[in-house]
Amino acid sequence: MTTNLFSTYRQGENRVTHTFLAVLQRLSLPNMDRILQALLEDSAFSLVTFENQPSGLESTPDAKIATRSSVWIETKTARGAVSLDQIKRHKKSLDAGDYLLVLTPDDEEPDGLRKLGERIVWSNFATMADSIDAILKSEEAPPTETEAFLLRELLSLLQHDGLLDVEQTQVLVVPARVAWPMYQDLNVYRCQPNRSFRECEYIAFYTDRRIQPRVARIKSTIESIDLFRATDTDYSNATEQHQIEDIKRLRGAVESSDWKTEFDGEFKVMFLSRVGDPDTVELKVPIKNDLRNESGRRYAFVQNQRYVPLEALMSARTTSDL
Repeated sequence: MTTNLFSTYRQGENRVTHTFLAVLQRLSLPNMDRILQALLEDSAFSLVTFENQPSGLESTPDAKIATRSSVWIETKTARGAVSLDQIKRHKKSLDAGDYLLVLTPDDEEPDGLRKLGERIVWSNFATMADSIDAILKSEEAPPTETEAFLLRELLSLLQHDGLLDVEQTQVLVVPARVAWPMYQDLNVYRCQPNRSFRECEYIAFYTDRRIQPRVARIKSTIESIDLFRATDTDYSNATEQHQIEDIKRLRGAVESSDWKTEFDGEFKVMFLSRVGDPDTVELKVPIKNDLRNESGRRYAFVQNQRYVPLEALMSARTTSDL
């Protein structure tokens, strides 16, 4: 049954959760997935999958519609309000493959939550707002007028209730097997065009099971560009002269390097502070990932992207300190 859009709850947590679910139910499946992927930090998450000619044990049916496991949600509208005892009780209801999403306005993950297992996922309302902004700005798959209206109303509610205020300088942490050496050579971060990120001043690189010790300041961003097929007059999204100069420098550097194949086609690029630049933050040591699940198996600190306060990065020695 579809949730009534107009909440009758008076308590803030119930009202926000009710409104979020009501809006979510009225979105298309792709847009619903985009929001949940951002909150769960799982770019492969999909509520429903459709498959032609699936392989059965002894036959091949014509098609298969599959649904994912449940996503349970615990919402807090006050900072520092998460109760680990409550989360442990919720965890007992999870079946294999289920998630428990803990949604709060905090800038950083509540203490002790990570140790409860990788199926307990924390996110905040700022991440939700970023995913909504990405949908509203999408040119490839724009929302319907109804979807756009509902999403903007949800953003207004989050803003009105003070759930989007960020108190600390945030650092975007990205998986960086390729991105880390590319940054060292070219002072840029490259990814798919128009990829949505929360507003951040800095970027850090996670590879070799550690957050690398150099945290770069994001100088400027171009959402989509084709470095070798565009002419100077095509840089319509590079409205500032310094960005045009940055593009020219990048094109020259890429042409004389081994990175040319990585810049084939359209991409998003962030121009970053260099080594020795006073805007670049140098950590005392790399931050080693020491996270383990309940069975003792290691798991990655970041699979898609995550956000960490700069102050926490500067004092941490292992990822469990974050």
